[in-house]
Amino acid sequence: MRQNKRNIAREIVADLKEMHATLKAGIPLREKYTLRTVRSVRDPKIYDAAAVRTTRQLVGVSQPVFAAMLGVSAALVKSWECGQRKPAPIARRLLDLIRANPSNWREMIEAA
Repeated sequence: MRQNKRNIAREIVADLKEMHATLKAGIPLREKYTLRTVRSVRDPKIYDAAAVRTTRQLVGVSQPVFAAMLGVSAALVKSWECGQRKPAPIARRLLDLIRANPSNWREMIEAA
């Protein structure tokens, strides 16, 4: 027994023709179709060695203190600043936050 297979390509073409007719008739798409707005999150900035160092200097702390703030080892921060390694996306996201408001981070260190 042979089952009827859907012809997806034909369905897509038919739906596109219907949407075209709707647009041509001047009917707002919202009246006929469900529209969704998709939001996305920007990727974190790319940080080279100089950018990591500059970010740390904005806060005014040593590599070990900066490492503690980020939850990584001082050796990792040093390797970033020497250009031996690149920060992972989650670390770059944190670096973005620090650059956006370094005084907040300075206050956190001074309060400790």
